[in-house]
Amino acid sequence: LADALAGRVSNVVIDTPGAAGALPRAALARADILITPLNDSFLDLDVMFRIDLHDLSKISISTFAEAVLAEREARRARGAPDFAWYVARNRLTSIGSRNKQDMYEVLSLLARRFHFRLVPGFSERVIYRELFLKGLTVLDLRQSADEAKNLSHLHARQEVRELSRAIGLMAPAPASAGAAGG
Repeated sequence: LADALAGRVSNVVIDTPGAAGALPRAALARADILITPLNDSFLDLDVMFRIDLHDLSKISISTFAEAVLAEREARRARGAPDFAWYVARNRLTSIGSRNKQDMYEVLSLLARRFHFRLVPGFSERVIYRELFLKGLTVLDLRQSADEAKNLSHLHARQEVRELSRAIGLMAPAPASAGAAGG
């Protein structure tokens, strides 16, 4: 399918489970960009890395990260360019917590060690859950008068734009007139 779409579209998005199966490995082998969404929990981080929370220097690689690192090594071996790896924290709440801070610190450490970049993720929003059941995203919604009044929808669209900018799929937002000098 990706070959058939080549030249007809600017981007192909392949959503796979974060596991080491044939489809995820095939998608990874073709990727220019890898985005790993990660719920803001140490339980979910275990899919990528196992960490001794008492000694952060004790890190072992889980199945998904093992597949990512193996593909990077295979690309180096054949002289192919690496893909950009981004990790986006998902289902963030607006409330600050010690867990949220701990996750940030651990992910920052892992980002340096395993060469991925943390990018803006998505907040916990009902709209994402509702659209998932329909196979849609907030970008698929038509801007009706009712939706324009719903701040949650507008914030959800903004989150998608911020992620797109962070990974280079959209131009940076223009600086506002009040932002000059700072």
